[in-house]
Amino acid sequence: MSGATFTEHLRRLLLQVIDIFWLEHLETMDYLRRSVSLRAYGQRDPLIEYRREGLMRFRQLEEHIKAAITEALPRLEQRDDARIRAEEEKTRAALVAAGKEEGAASVPIKKTAGYGRNEFVIIKKGGETQTLKYKKAELLLAEGWEIVR
Repeated sequence: MSGATFTEHLRRLLLQVIDIFWLEHLETMDYLRRSVSLRAYGQRDPLIEYRREGLMRFRQLEEHIKAAITEALPRLEQRDDARIRAEEEKTRAALVAAGKEEGAASVPIKKTAGYGRNEFVIIKKGGETQTLKYKKAELLLAEGWEIVR
């Protein structure tokens, strides 16, 4: 595995692990914030209790992150460069087979004559005609009305 690929895999692993544990930590801190007010009944200052337990929970968060990363680090998929190159060649071959070469600009799709939502259109059904905005005419078009202009 090349250095850049390993770095990218490591970065992704770190972000996933930190994200999972950080969200859990935020939920725990929210619960702590709601429950620490009950400690005032026990003649303890809620602010001091919140700070003390919050610091303890943050240190636990750091330990959990370190443990999860050291556990997952050896399991990073070891991919050799030859396998990566083979996959890139398959992708290039599929693009060529589809008629697109790598780096070739794609042809823009031309929009057919359409109407903007706020453009006025004339619709007709039988002998009746109406002039209204296209966004309101869409509902009537589903009922069998036709656009005249």
